[in-house]
Order: sequence, then structure tokens, then C-alpha cells
Amino acid sequence: MRGRLFGSTLVAGCLVLAGAGCASGDPTGATPGAGATSKIATSYMNAALDIMQANSINRYKIDWPSFRANALSRIDGATTTADTYAGLAATVTALGDNHSQFAPPGALPDAYPASRSSAVAIADIRYDPTAQLVDEQIGYISIPAFTGSTTAAAAFADTLQSLVKNIDAHQPCGWIVDLRFDQGGDMWPMIAGLGPILGEGDLGAFVDPDSVWATWFYSAGAAGAHVGGQDVINVRVTKPYTLAQPMPPVAVVYSGATASSGEAVAIAFRGRPLTRSFGDETKGQSTANVVYTLSDGAGLVLTTATDADRSGRVYGGKVEPDVFLLPGERSSDINAINPDALAWMHSQPACGGSGT
Repeated sequence: MRGRLFGSTLVAGCLVLAGAGCASGDPTGATPGAGATSKIATSYMNAALDIMQANSINRYKIDWPSFRANALSRIDGATTTADTYAGLAATVTALGDNHSQFAPPGALPDAYPASRSSAVAIADIRYDPTAQLVDEQIGYISIPAFTGSTTAAAAFADTLQSLVKNIDAHQPCGWIVDLRFDQGGDMWPMIAGLGPILGEGDLGAFVDPDSVWATWFYSAGAAGAHVGGQDVINVRVTKPYTLAQPMPPVAVVYSGATASSGEAVAIAFRGRPLTRSFGDETKGQSTANVVYTLSDGAGLVLTTATDADRSGRVYGGKVEPDVFLLPGERSSDINAINPDALAWMHSQPACGGSGT
């Protein structure tokens, strides 16, 4: 998962969960049964509500007495903590931030496979990161979703930098970074792995409802954030690589499946010199989540901040590309190259073009 920030696991984007998924139980919040609610169940729900009230990105927009009363009504008759799960999941959805999730015990894995077999549907593709040389002069790298342990995250970042190094040996004139199938998870190994292409320095930020900024950075193989006057390193590659030709032109490609941490990576490229984006608008989860573990091991994956780019623009919803694909040009093929991105790359002076 993410590096440790603010005493919890900060995940700037949708956490990829295993098993049954994030929202367990009846999404309508149906009560578990008639009768008195136990002190255990009431205390458990109130503890979760205290976390929401203190940390939710919408904490200043919610009528908390009314919200709390509605939440407690959803667990009428609950006697165990497990009896509250359906009502708690509905309550998390009622926060209205389009990103917070409830995860029952066991649904927050210590490791998520970095590699899954490819699937046809764009909404559920898992694969290894890939890279190739296109038209004998343009580097191309495709980034999948990733969530995993600290060790797995470092390995993922090392893999990305190794792919970049291998392609850079062919002296590409620029790069296409494909985020079409990056559905999120952990942004830090993605940032660390793409660091040679992103460039050194501050890349974006999390902005909380009190306008406190935690700035993301990449520096010498390390990806992290400036938090409370300190640099928190979340992922560090083993052998940092530097491009032979720094700051080349970069085309970044999005799709409607680009989500959460995938959107954070897209935003990290916004404002970078010689960079243009292509494709479709992203899913609309450009916000940061923190995982809070409850007393029985369940988790609140709570949205606490909004993503901002290096120029200071704050997002929170869909990220629109500079150039939209025409409907007939859209493809769910992992190997498809965005035609507009490719044309733009060929137009760059570094690639022999006139710079249009």
C-alpha cells in the first residue's frame, strides 16, 4: 500500500481491494433486524463516525448530528461489529465524495499481485508494465494498476525504471506514457518508476479542506511528499536511472478507466514542459484516501484531500486531456497506440518535426 503519512496509510486514489471488494453488504443500508442495538455495535459505529467527522474531505459540508443519527438508524438491532457492516458501508457512501470505501476484515491485503492475466474488458485489466520502441525513435511505456506491500512496491518501481533504462538505450526522441488501464492503487511506485521521465522536483500535492498542502516529489530515485516540514519517502528505487537526454517531449494518454492513483500520475505530468495529454477524460477520483483500521480489523478507506498539479491547479474530479480521441478511435487493446499522441510526438523538433 502507500507510505505512512499522518499516522495512517495515505493512498492517493482508489485502493484496489481483493475478494468481495470495498463496499460489503446491502448498499441500501437495510437494518440487520429488529431489537435493541448493542453497546458494542453502537460504540463501533460511533468510533467510525468520529474518524469520518474528523478527517473526511467533506467534513465542513455535512450536518453531523443528522448524519450521525441516520448512520445509527442503519444499524438498528445490530449486536456484533459484523452486523454493522452493511450500515457502515452505506454511511461511507453517504459521505458523498465518490471515493471513500468500507472494507471488511481481510479485504485490505498486505500484497496485491503486480501481475494478473490480461482481460478483454477495459474496466478490469491487470497486466505487467510494458515498454517498447515505436517507429524506431519513440519510447512507449504502459502503466497498470498496482497495490502491494512495501517490498512489492519497491520491486514495481525498479521494474518501471528498468524498462525506461532499456528503452533509453535506443536513444528515443521522446516518450508516450500510457495510463489508459491504470485503475489506481498505490501511486508512489508509479511516480518513483516514472521519475526519470517526470523529472526531478515537486510534481503535485494533496490539499485538505483546511488548505494544508502536502507536496509530492521525485528526487534521486525516491518518491514521497513534504509533510509538516519533513520529507516522507514512500518508495525508493534500488538503482536510480537518469535519462540520457533529460526532459524530452512526453505524450500522456488517459481513458475513462484511468482512476485514483492513475489520475494522480496523470496530474503529476500536468505542467511539465514539453508535455501534452491525449485520450478521454479520467474516471473522476482525483482525491487522496487514508486507510483507518477499525477495532476488528475492518478498514475505512476515507477520502481526506484533493489532488493538485505542480502549477497549483486543484482537481477532485475528472482530468480532461488536451486532445480528445474521436469515438471511432477508442480502443480497449492494451497494445493500441493513441494516433494523436503518436502524431504529436513526430511533430516535435526532438523527433525531427517542426514543433506544431
